[in-house]
Amino acid sequence: MGWHAWTAVRLGLRRRSLLFLLILGLLVMLGAEAFSGFSGRQPATVAMDLALSTFRIIGVLLALFWAQELFFKELEQGRLHTLLSLPRPREHYLLGRFLGVAALLAGTLAFFGLLLWGLGAWVASGYNQGTPIHNGWPLVPVLAYLWLDLLTITSFAWLMGALSTTPMLPFGLGLAFAWAARTLGPVVGYLYGQNDGMVGLRPTLGHWLQGLQWALPDLSRLDLRAGILYGQWPGAATLLTDAGMALGYTAILLGLAVWRFNSREFA
Repeated sequence: MGWHAWTAVRLGLRRRSLLFLLILGLLVMLGAEAFSGFSGRQPATVAMDLALSTFRIIGVLLALFWAQELFFKELEQGRLHTLLSLPRPREHYLLGRFLGVAALLAGTLAFFGLLLWGLGAWVASGYNQGTPIHNGWPLVPVLAYLWLDLLTITSFAWLMGALSTTPMLPFGLGLAFAWAARTLGPVVGYLYGQNDGMVGLRPTLGHWLQGLQWALPDLSRLDLRAGILYGQWPGAATLLTDAGMALGYTAILLGLAVWRFNSREFA
């Protein structure tokens, strides 16, 4: 399993990922710093919020891209037959490649964290806003929970890859899953919030959305940006529950992927 994980990391780094991440990260930083000028009173808050939002989108695309390159394409191009001919259990390959992608995502988020710290320090030095951002070590839990978010999305794509014979289908379904899991919680909260205009939709949409909440994880709970932007952190019990939700969902999806992968016949 460790050999497959290390192979996934090496293959991921060989595809010019480092140069791509460097250029993309710098572009995001320059864009966030430019847009911060539109807020005269809270430039650091605007810059960090925009950069975090962009990195959340980039993280999903990178996770699905690496899954596409390191797992789905090998199913399509037939290279998997040689790997499975080795005297090792099949799940070692599946889980090893997943751990490799998880390591690539962890390194990517560490790099993004350094960029965010530099952006926050640079923008905050130009103007002392009334509610300063919480830069530095508070970035660690924000990025750690974003990593759990991306692992959950990757595990869903892994299951789709084990089930599907079309290489692009897991990528598309992974994007749909990420969008649904990240927006479902805020939509339900808005529907049942203090908004009289939504009362008429609650009997019809409410049952469907609440039913989806039993099947999909609420990944919006893993977005801790309010902590660094406004100092608003969830309690310890909430943080543990949310982390357990993500890890439990990931374990279930990977378990199903292993079960399907072990019973699948490759022509």
